[in-house]
Amino acid sequence: MKSAGQYVILFGIMLLLSTAVVAGLMFMKPDLFSGSNPDQKGGAPGTEAATAQAVPLRSVAGPTLAELQGNTDSGAKAARDSVVRLQDSLQVLAAMLQHERQKSEALSQQKPVVVQDTTHPAVDSAKVKQRKNMAKVLESMPAENAARILQDLPEPEMKELLMNVKKRQAAKILSAIEPSRASKLFR
Repeated sequence: MKSAGQYVILFGIMLLLSTAVVAGLMFMKPDLFSGSNPDQKGGAPGTEAATAQAVPLRSVAGPTLAELQGNTDSGAKAARDSVVRLQDSLQVLAAMLQHERQKSEALSQQKPVVVQDTTHPAVDSAKVKQRKNMAKVLESMPAENAARILQDLPEPEMKELLMNVKKRQAAKILSAIEPSRASKLFR
């Protein structure tokens, strides 16, 4: 899951790249932004050629198209300067994005800390009573049936219940449990 900060950084990078592309096109192909079609020189007989006035487009980081066309040397220098500024901004944004990714990965790799609530001894004593009652129930039933019930429990819970069952009944239950699972309880 990406954070909102990462999306903002990605949007900024995309905006800078598109601005750099427009600035480069304005410098290399100014006729794209003039509003007139260079293929229409005279028009077909009986029709007038469309003459559109050049609309000065202003990029985010540079001068107008007319300024670039009027002075080629200063226009080229301004375009190069704007491209350099955009590249610098892009590098800064890429570094910020990398930093955010590293923070995100570090957070995702951290294991959640589980703190046991020791402020309520009544809850603990209720659990202990419940486990002792469950152990009594397991003692009273046939070992095969108790083994089937315990088979579905996680090993720590199974071990805890068997510790509360009488030794003779626990041995019978363990003999009815799958051997690989029973051996894990002794580790």
